[in-house]
Amino acid sequence: MKTNFCRFLIGLVAFVVGIPVMAQTGPDKVKPFSHLSVSLNAGTLGGGLQVAAPLNDYLGLRAGFSLLKFKCNYDYDGIRDDQLIQDVGTRTGYNPDKYYTVPLKAKANMTNGMLLLDYFPFKRSVFHVTAGLLFGTSSILKVSGQTDERIEVGDIIIEPGADGRVEAALKTNAVKPYVGLGFGRSVAHSRVGFKFELGAMFHGNPKIEATTGKIVEEAIDQDLSRFNKFLKNFKAYPVLNFQLSYRIF
Repeated sequence: MKTNFCRFLIGLVAFVVGIPVMAQTGPDKVKPFSHLSVSLNAGTLGGGLQVAAPLNDYLGLRAGFSLLKFKCNYDYDGIRDDQLIQDVGTRTGYNPDKYYTVPLKAKANMTNGMLLLDYFPFKRSVFHVTAGLLFGTSSILKVSGQTDERIEVGDIIIEPGADGRVEAALKTNAVKPYVGLGFGRSVAHSRVGFKFELGAMFHGNPKIEATTGKIVEEAIDQDLSRFNKFLKNFKAYPVLNFQLSYRIF
């Protein structure tokens, strides 16, 4: 599947590169890298910076990076098993509460570099089709906490290690193909330009990995498999991007 997609992507790029080059015969055609712009970006990939240059009247090349990073604290509410409550009561003479709360920390870190090719079907068109690659971090979300209790992340049951720490991570592919549609030139005709783009980043099958001192092995194989099967429905990440650019020359 990945091989077929890569072949399609390469073929598409070769096709759109070939047609405009053959079609240009006028003396006023845009030369490769005859202009350069820098832009600020904001969207579902976070904030970022890009540089862009035209290859000809129909193609533009962009390179840059994006960063989406945040953290938050939240409380995990768990329920103790009735048999566990009874066993603890028998051993200690004290019955723990059925419900418990564990403070957890979530950290998101999605950092990507990118190399993108914009195709404009007409010489003065602002509408474009974009294809390219994003590459960056594979571990995009981590959840951790300190507790003596079990933690469930999706269907995964994790027991704390000897130090009482629990941790799980959401991982995707490090290299991600991208396709999109948008309005706006790679390098604006005027000094300042605006660009809008909507697309999808294909990051593969997300997977939950438990990285802690001790895992409930009898549950992890079955439950991790079931939860990861659910995550297979989310192979693409929606991309909405707004760009403000400045043409240097």
